[in-house]
This record gives sequence, structure tokens and C-alpha cells, in this order.
Amino acid sequence: MLVRKLQEVVLSKASLERLRKSLRGQIDQRRATSSKGTDALRKQLASLEIDRAADYFLRAPSEVLDLTGSKLTALKRQREMVQDELRLAEAVVKPADATAEVNAMVGNLWRLGGNGQGRAGTQS
Repeated sequence: MLVRKLQEVVLSKASLERLRKSLRGQIDQRRATSSKGTDALRKQLASLEIDRAADYFLRAPSEVLDLTGSKLTALKRQREMVQDELRLAEAVVKPADATAEVNAMVGNLWRLGGNGQGRAGTQS
């Protein structure tokens, strides 16, 4: 009963519209931030010149092969980590239907009461 009353008072049309606007802004900001992050990761990946390092390794004197081999292994591990981060970041950036995401969030507020009644103001 208390939850239903809070839903009716707090989730008025004006409140819902402010909530939708705020949620859309947060989604857009998250996408923009993620996009910048993927650009930085791509640059970092490009800067890892493993092929050049491997060429140097092949020409290195035998006295330093252990050192250069471990450095090359570390570069490969770093590249794999950056590639994994980039894959995760790109998954976040993929476009989604922001309106549907917002409506789902607002719909969850109505379901807090357990009966799903009183869904006034759920339009986009």
C-alpha cells in the first residue's frame, strides 16, 4: 500500500519525464565516455610494436636473448590485455535502444509494488 502511494505521488507524469530525461542523459554520457575509452585503447594497441620488437629479438646477440625474450613476452601479454579491454569497451559502446532502456527502468519502478497497476505516464 505504501509503495503504491509512493508510486502515484513520485511517479507523476512530470516526475517521470524528468526521470526519463535524466536517464537518457546518463546513457548518452556513458556511451560517449566508452567511445573515448575505445579510441584510447586502439591507440595503445597500435603503439605496441610487437612485430618490430620480434625483429629486434631475432637480431639480438645471444648474450641478451633471455632479457629480450622476457620483454617480448611481456609486450605480448600487454597486447592481449589491451585487446580484451577493447573488446569489453566495444561491447558497452554498441548502440542500444536508449528509449527502450529508459522505459524498462521506469517500468521496474512500477513493479516494485508487486502488482504492476497504475502504469500511468509510461509513454516515451
